[in-house]
Amino acid sequence: MILEYVLSEESKSNEAIAGYDLKTADYNDFTYGDMFTGDLILCDESTDFSQKFGWIPILDIGEELYRISNKIEVDNHCEYEFTANSNKIVFDKEGEDVLISTNYQNGVIRIGVEEYKLQAQKFLRGALADLLLLRPEAAVNPYVVSLKNEQN
Repeated sequence: MILEYVLSEESKSNEAIAGYDLKTADYNDFTYGDMFTGDLILCDESTDFSQKFGWIPILDIGEELYRISNKIEVDNHCEYEFTANSNKIVFDKEGEDVLISTNYQNGVIRIGVEEYKLQAQKFLRGALADLLLLRPEAAVNPYVVSLKNEQN
């Protein structure tokens, strides 16, 4: 399974953060604003659930994919719903695997629970690292700090 993101060119510009104080921006600013958005790449050799619109909130989806990776063994069923439309990604635990499906594309991606956990953690860590590389002032942001601490 490939689980990655590509930052939008807009997110890399200073226009994306105009009007935001990155030291104090909150969850809603990062989730519903344009300051750190891009494309979601989610696929395997036969199924592609990618969302290549340029507006996917990267920290939000990274945080939720990570939380789902920690909940799936107990809950057996989790969903991620995109903020700007009715598309959702569905996660079902079956034995030692996670089955990933969506309401916008046919198919299923099957991945081991432990491998999914590693992929989700890698996604979130990468997103945080890229955010701080691009916007070092966000290092003291309470929301960003909480995401970093959540992984420890």
